[in-house]
Amino acid sequence: MRILIVDDSKAMQVILRRGVEKIDCDSMEIQVTDDGQKALDIIRVWRPSLVLSDWHMPEMTGIELLNAINREMLDINVGFVTTETSSERVKEAKNAGAKFILNKPFNDDALHQTVLPFFTDNTELDEHEEAFSNNGSITLPSVDIITKILNVVSKNTVNVEIAPSATYESSWSPCLLGLFADTEENKVRAISILTLPAACILGGSIDALPASTVQSSIDDRTIPQPILDNCEKLLRVISATIKGQNNKGEMQLRSVNYVPKVFPKIESLFQKPESERVDYEISIPGYGQGSLTIIKS
Repeated sequence: MRILIVDDSKAMQVILRRGVEKIDCDSMEIQVTDDGQKALDIIRVWRPSLVLSDWHMPEMTGIELLNAINREMLDINVGFVTTETSSERVKEAKNAGAKFILNKPFNDDALHQTVLPFFTDNTELDEHEEAFSNNGSITLPSVDIITKILNVVSKNTVNVEIAPSATYESSWSPCLLGLFADTEENKVRAISILTLPAACILGGSIDALPASTVQSSIDDRTIPQPILDNCEKLLRVISATIKGQNNKGEMQLRSVNYVPKVFPKIESLFQKPESERVDYEISIPGYGQGSLTIIKS
């Protein structure tokens, strides 16, 4: 994973670099530069996976850099980390193909939620196309993509396997219900269900909570607020891996709902065939195991 940071502020270069380096990724390489023209020269040779660019810079601005990348048809993910908030500028960036705009100031959590989806790049998506569930409406992430995301955000090793489709069991409650909506019409296109054990082990692993604390939550059948907050961060990252029709368009996490007990709507969702869902079995050594299901709505 190659990341290029482009900012004329040395302090911001350091902040971005330190923030990105906190993501646990063995193959990460980072370069920094202070203007768009230098960045373009680096991109032509080095071909980074992701460019984090400021907007306002001397010599060549961030939007000029993005336009130059487009003219040369370089297949590079570009996002802006900037103080620019003008709606016209934001629209200009999106129309030019910017993947995101992260406004300064920001914290590490915001930075990580923004860049983590790009740790599963387009090449990998193409390689595992056949492992995705796709009926022409939306595309659900493969086990390889989910495995990579979970192991980036977790401080523990996370094992993921495709599980056989099953009906909902009352022992999975309470659970977390995530709603994923398209960004154009804000219509719910997919729903995720994290069972109680899965929510606890994943939410706990993000903060490296003691295994005894995680097990206590499972035994007490509760999802403490810190674990719930971590699960929401995780689902926001997963939302970027759910693709719209023909792998175009973006999904966003619209809400995360704590569901204390099973109700008919959840049971009916779990009646959907394998072509409309993906079931993942998740395990973390020392923590336990649980399941995540993503279903087309």
